[in-house]
Amino acid sequence: MLLGDIMVTKLIRLGSTELKLILTLEEEGKKIFNTADAYRILKSSKDSVNAALYRLRKKGRIEEIERGKYLLIPAKAGYSGKWAEVPFIIASEIVDPYYIGFASALNYWGMTEQVPSTTFVVTTKRKRNLEYGSLKFKFVTFSKKRFFGIVEEEIAGEKFKISSREKTIVDGLIYPRYCGGLDEIVKGIWESQDEIDFAKIIDYAKEMRNDSVK
Repeated sequence: MLLGDIMVTKLIRLGSTELKLILTLEEEGKKIFNTADAYRILKSSKDSVNAALYRLRKKGRIEEIERGKYLLIPAKAGYSGKWAEVPFIIASEIVDPYYIGFASALNYWGMTEQVPSTTFVVTTKRKRNLEYGSLKFKFVTFSKKRFFGIVEEEIAGEKFKISSREKTIVDGLIYPRYCGGLDEIVKGIWESQDEIDFAKIIDYAKEMRNDSVK
């Protein structure tokens, strides 16, 4: 075995407690977990659990995305920790109910060439904006009455919720600042005119009961 291989082996070696937590989370299919999950799996003292979480962070196997909530770094990412999950999937684990919307949805549906630096997430809850590494999340609170027009999509085998093309347009007309302005909405309509159900846009607009889309 080469010296470099020995060094890598030492770097990635996990203790029994750490290994139990990682393997159990992977078996459960959890990409994001919280401290309650760690207590449930390890069935150990607070100090012991916190120590395990600390060691896993130092070894690049987990990252804290907000207080008490962690992202599990898969082994396929390598042990440098230089890996980032798809923002849409992270958003799905941060708040519920939710859907990806506004500029993020415009870009996903190919309705704009602009690539937003922030992931826009619509929810019925009050949620503080979040920055995790190079990722930024903007949470927009809607009433339950406006929380509809949601479809389920999939990236790399992982499902997430996003506003439909029609709901993306209606939401954008109400809050154009979250879509890069009205010009982007107009361009989005033009680019997707063959894929948009205009009758549905009208129905959604009526349901939202907002003057800006009458």
